[in-house]
Amino acid sequence: MFFDATCEHCQRTAANMSKRAKELKNINIYMITQDEQRSIDYFFTNYGKPLQALKNVTILQDKDHVFIPLFHPKQYPSLYLYDTAKKLTYYSSNEKDLPKFFDLMK
Repeated sequence: MFFDATCEHCQRTAANMSKRAKELKNINIYMITQDEQRSIDYFFTNYGKPLQALKNVTILQDKDHVFIPLFHPKQYPSLYLYDTAKKLTYYSSNEKDLPKFFDLMK
């Protein structure tokens, strides 16, 4: 998930993912942002605490701003789902598509 800590859509997406954190235990999750550490901490404290506690969740700070030119997100949040062969199987920048991600991960 590519997110901005101040984006209300990102906040809702992280909160909804947090509610279903137990379903995410068998996949690797990367949360990527260009925000400063203080904003990242606020985001996870308020919207993603259960995610932050998972060992399979990696929070990446894109200090060099390489994510956008490499992955071409349309807007925040951008959700990418890759299979075990590292092939992109689904992409969405609509927070309302989150249930579809959970369905595809089964």
